[in-house]
Amino acid sequence: MRTLRFHAARALPAAAIVLFGLAAGRAATEPAVSGPVASDPDVATAERDEPGVPIRLHLGRAATIPFDSPSGLIILTARINGRAQVRLLLDTGDPSGFTLDARKARALGLPLTDRTPTRATGMVGSERFDLYRARVDSFLLGGLSARDFSIWTAPDAALLAKMTGARVDGFVGVDLLRGLHVTLSYPTRQITFAPPAAPLPGQTAPDAPGVPLRLDGNRIVVDVLLDGREVRPMLIDTAAGATFIAQSDEALTRPSPTGATTQIVDSSGTAISVPIRVLPSLAFGGTEMRDVPVVPYDFEELRRALFASTSHDVSGILGSDVLSRCVVVLDFPARRLRVSRGGT
Repeated sequence: MRTLRFHAARALPAAAIVLFGLAAGRAATEPAVSGPVASDPDVATAERDEPGVPIRLHLGRAATIPFDSPSGLIILTARINGRAQVRLLLDTGDPSGFTLDARKARALGLPLTDRTPTRATGMVGSERFDLYRARVDSFLLGGLSARDFSIWTAPDAALLAKMTGARVDGFVGVDLLRGLHVTLSYPTRQITFAPPAAPLPGQTAPDAPGVPLRLDGNRIVVDVLLDGREVRPMLIDTAAGATFIAQSDEALTRPSPTGATTQIVDSSGTAISVPIRVLPSLAFGGTEMRDVPVVPYDFEELRRALFASTSHDVSGILGSDVLSRCVVVLDFPARRLRVSRGGT
C-alpha cells in the first residue's frame, strides 16, 4: 500500500533508488485511514483491518529493541503467529500499517484471499501485479502486539533486495505507529515505542517539545529550512535512500564537486540517471546540517501522479542519508517532531 517509496543502495557506485506506487489500484475502493486512538490505556493505537474495523494494537509500556541498518535503512524483527520470525522494513513514507511480501505469506502458510489486480505507478514507468489479503492470528514487534487481523500482501520485497542487498519480508508503515511516541536512534541502532504520555489526575498535559508535524494522507510532513532562507514542506521517509528537493529549488544548490549522479529505478524496472547537487544547509526538527547531497525532482508532476490524497503541497523528501545522522523522535499523538545529532 505504499504510494511512494525510494530506496538507495549506497554500496553501489551509482546509488539505485526504487520508487513504488502500490496504492494506485486500491485507492478507489479504500477510504482514507482515520486511525482512531482507543481510550483503553492498554491500547496504544489502531490500524484499519477491513474498512472501518480497527486492529487493536497493544503496548503496555515503553519498549526498546535493536534494528539492523543496511544502507541506512531500519529493519526490525517481528514474530507472526507465535513462531515465524519476519524482517520488516520501517517505511515512514508508507501510509499503510503492515504489509507482508506475498511470497513470504505463502511460505508461512497464510491463506491468501481477495485477489486485487493493480498497477504500480512510478516516476518513469509502471507495472501490473496482484495484491492479496492474508489473515494473521498474532503479531509481536518488541512490546507491540495484535491478534486476529488481516493485512495486504505485495510482491515488492524481492526488488528491494535486488537493489539494496537488504532482505526483508514486509513493511511497517505510518498507520501502525500513529498513536505512538516513536524514537529512532540511528547512532545506537535502537527504536523505542512508547504509549502516549498521560497527565496525572488534575494536571494538564505538558507541551511537547520539538516542531509540528502533519499527517497528510497518512504521510509525515514537516517544514524544512533550505539554505537558511526557504521553508518547504517535506516528507519524512525512512525507506528513502536519498534526499529530494523540488526542481524549482535547484537554484539553492551547487553542483557536486565530483559530478556524482544517481539512478531512479521504479517498479517497472525502468531507470533514469539524475545529477546529485549539494545544498549548503538543511534544518529541520531543531537541528541543522551542512553540505547535504540532494536530488532535484519535479514534485509538481509527482503530486499529480501520487500525492492526490494530501492536502498540503509536498516539495521534498527527507531520506535515510539525512535521517541516519540523527536521533529522530516522532511524537504522533502530540503531532511533534524532535531531532538531535549523534547520540543526544
